[in-house]
Amino acid sequence: MLSEPYVGSSKEVKSIYGLQVYQFPQDRTVKACIIIVPKLGTKMIGLAQYSTPNMCVVRLDDGNRKILLVSIYVEPNEGVHGTLDRLEHFLKLHPNDHIVVGGDFNGWHPVWGSSRNNNRGDLIIDLMNANNLYLCNTGSTPTFETVTHGRDRSSIIDLTLATGDAHDWVENWRVDVTICPSSQHNAIVFQLENQCQLPDNNSSTSTYRYNSKHANWAAFRDILLTNMASEDIINTDLNIVSMARLEVIIEKVTEVIQHACSESMPVKRAGQKPKPPWWTDRLENLKAEVVSLHRQIHSAKRRGEALGALLAERQLKKTEYAAELKKNRPKVSEISVSCKIKKMSGHSPIGFLKMRRQESRQPQLSWVTAIPEIDKTQQMLY
Repeated sequence: MLSEPYVGSSKEVKSIYGLQVYQFPQDRTVKACIIIVPKLGTKMIGLAQYSTPNMCVVRLDDGNRKILLVSIYVEPNEGVHGTLDRLEHFLKLHPNDHIVVGGDFNGWHPVWGSSRNNNRGDLIIDLMNANNLYLCNTGSTPTFETVTHGRDRSSIIDLTLATGDAHDWVENWRVDVTICPSSQHNAIVFQLENQCQLPDNNSSTSTYRYNSKHANWAAFRDILLTNMASEDIINTDLNIVSMARLEVIIEKVTEVIQHACSESMPVKRAGQKPKPPWWTDRLENLKAEVVSLHRQIHSAKRRGEALGALLAERQLKKTEYAAELKKNRPKVSEISVSCKIKKMSGHSPIGFLKMRRQESRQPQLSWVTAIPEIDKTQQMLY
């Protein structure tokens, strides 16, 4: 759930391979969106009828329950788009539903740790009291921090609210300053209690599951070819099949590839967290320096020490870190959005069916050259 996401020169967040971006730009710049990592057993549906550029509503179907997720950004001048009024109208339409709201409300109140309240904070309290909303925020870590005229400014303006039962499902709520140290807003992290029997980690189709550095590629190729042939996939002409049939083929090929991986290469140990191919030691070090300076500033504040030098150094490192991120991260135009499917031939153990989308035309399908190692597919995930 993002408030004021980066959109560059456009009005919306660019598509990200491997992720689903829910946003509703209409005729304005997107100020709130929800980005989902697709997961087996969970369905997500964007609800355009309730959404605006400042308020994104998505329904999550998790087993036997439905949860409405609302990402919101309330402008400092609320009269601009009336987002709070729209949120209240939405809540009135769903009095018995499970709802979790998260975002930048730009309001202060002692209830969530502000030193004082303002009119916006009072309006939020009234909204909560009238609509069965409960505050999920805990602790006193600021969610917003910046430097103005050499002075450190911080506040708690990012809130997580939930109705009745949904509030009980929110677990381990915390502010994490390490996730995005280049931003003025600190990340908020929490989990929703899982009531759905989702497949375990071994059901993931991500190539990150397998340690392909130790793969037996000959075995992989033999198993893959055998199963592709048994499923009658190799000789299928993809240019004449229907979209529904294509979906079935893609599911079958995904299963075939995963089976071949499971039989020919070891599974990575649980707890290993992969990093994108473009992530460098320099980025890791810069991020660690920004986080360290952040903590030093808070320690100095508690001791009543001068902050000028530390603030200036943190700002310098944040700028350096942001520039390095921009330089290393691949552009969306460089990412090939592909499906793991290819007619097997020659020495190619795996390949991709590229879908080229053109304006006002149906997707075009074509076979492209395979790559010899699954690890390289990770380049398309970021």
